[in-house]
Amino acid sequence: MLNTVTNKRPLVSVIIPCYNGELFVKKSILSVLQQTHKEIEIIVVNDGSKDNTYDEINSINSPLITLINKPNTGVSDSRNIGLKYAKGDYLLFLDADDILEFDFLEKRLEILENNKSLDYCTGEIIWIDEKDQLMAMPKKQFGIYENTILNVVAFNSLFSTCPSAYLFRASIVKKKEIQFNTKISSPADRFFLLEFGYGTTSGFVKNGGKLFYRINTQSMSHLFSKKLIFDQENYFYEVIKNKLLRPQEKAILNKKMSYLLFASFLKLKMYRYSLLYLFKYLKSFFW
Repeated sequence: MLNTVTNKRPLVSVIIPCYNGELFVKKSILSVLQQTHKEIEIIVVNDGSKDNTYDEINSINSPLITLINKPNTGVSDSRNIGLKYAKGDYLLFLDADDILEFDFLEKRLEILENNKSLDYCTGEIIWIDEKDQLMAMPKKQFGIYENTILNVVAFNSLFSTCPSAYLFRASIVKKKEIQFNTKISSPADRFFLLEFGYGTTSGFVKNGGKLFYRINTQSMSHLFSKKLIFDQENYFYEVIKNKLLRPQEKAILNKKMSYLLFASFLKLKMYRYSLLYLFKYLKSFFW
């Protein structure tokens, strides 16, 4: 996509945080290198991996890749470090096990370059398993392209907050001084979209430009655990503490998160926590 004002193609910074990603990270990087839009830089942040992640990344001979090795500090901090190195006009935070369709960037740039009032662009999401096979989906799924705040807090199953699905205009991220919240991990993508705030607008790719989102049964976001539930609880309190929502959306989040945490702590047999959130959930119907 040629910028008709500057007569040059926009640079896209692809930031890939990676922890123990030896099985999939190479495929993710290659899906970026094989894009029809070639003006890219790939910043891979190796977050203290203990497997062969470094060797897998290093086996790809491309001057477009910058590899940053650091101790394990979590996915949010890794994305923020990648953001500091990014020089692009657009930003993509790609998870190290997801794969981009060949025209993913081109389709999004086509929309964003032709409409400067849009702040980001997203499209359709297809599930794949650990063997790259398409998975049955209960219904079609997309990145959030309308009523962003409402759909994030309501956990609308039609939409995914997976950062890999979104191409952000870098100038907006810098203007709003947005970073990923290092106090949370799995729901950090939700928090990031809420920080983007009210008044931002998105484009939507109707044909092509799909994200192949890997359902990795060993990832934190798909393993039900005490760590994951406390991470969700931290997300809940960070959103409230940072006053990211208006009263209507705050009430929706309170109801949704209270029920989710009630049910999750009950499943973990942590009854004191479960009763606390049951009370909050019931209270949400009256206040």
